[in-house]
Amino acid sequence: MAKPKMSLTQELAPRSRSIDFYGIGNLLLPNPDPVLKKQGRDISIYQELLTDDRVAGGMINRTAASKALLWEIDREQATARQHKALQDIFNRLPMNRIMEQILKARACGFAPIEVMWALRDGLTVPVELVLKPQPWFLFDQENILKFRSLQNYMVGEELPPCKFLCPTNEADYANPYGLGLLSRCFWPVTFKRGGWKFWTTFAERFGQVWPIGKLPRTATEKQTTDLLDVLDRMLQDGSAVIPDDGSIELLESGTKGGTSDLFRGIIAEANTAISTVWLGHAGGGESTPGKLGGESLATDVRDDLRDDDANLIMETLQQL
Repeated sequence: MAKPKMSLTQELAPRSRSIDFYGIGNLLLPNPDPVLKKQGRDISIYQELLTDDRVAGGMINRTAASKALLWEIDREQATARQHKALQDIFNRLPMNRIMEQILKARACGFAPIEVMWALRDGLTVPVELVLKPQPWFLFDQENILKFRSLQNYMVGEELPPCKFLCPTNEADYANPYGLGLLSRCFWPVTFKRGGWKFWTTFAERFGQVWPIGKLPRTATEKQTTDLLDVLDRMLQDGSAVIPDDGSIELLESGTKGGTSDLFRGIIAEANTAISTVWLGHAGGGESTPGKLGGESLATDVRDDLRDDDANLIMETLQQL
């Protein structure tokens, strides 16, 4: 069988010739994020994770580490007039907010940022950058970003050139959506919330002492019911009046300490996993308060991760 002749400039393995092409449809490329596929939901599910203190704290520390770095516009071969014009453009932009928007790509995998242009001093310049919600966008079979409008919800609308920036995290040919850090935090947060829920329920049931009433064997059913009502009121008010032939003992669970440590361990392990995702180390999950360097360890972002974030910001602004 003769092999088809192809030029070196042609793409040999496009998606349209792959074994997955008919399985994923001819127009839309679904987000292959394993968590989203398993949950059957879109990327908006990750916004719920930001209510977790460790997730939000890790993202804030990660973003702040890059924002704290100094930045400048390298003149290179540009003229002094061109350099000054670019400086004026960027000086008018809210750079802190723009950096935060760019780094949202780390959290969600991709960050579609719309550029608003205006005429100023004879130049068409960017005057505002606005991060738009990720669920509004999709990628097609050519890995091109499209806007999911009301009129074209399934296949999306083409975007004009020079209108959108879209930094990504760990994106590749098979997955142009990228893989966000919130995806790696989903299960730790889920187990952590479960730990808190069961720990709270356990504390309500076994954290307090149990009053046990005792009556003679000859006690009637009415006396038993009356004493039970007294015990219920005692749990609420802390005091009770009982017959002189009855007694109350306070019983404490002997195993609640070990069980409580079990729930505490689940939450601590989840916090450690979340901190490792964002900071590159266990962070507050394993740092020792009061120990030299312990407080710093809990919040510092690993230097290589900070520099990688700075490079993402630089590449995006250079594209702008």
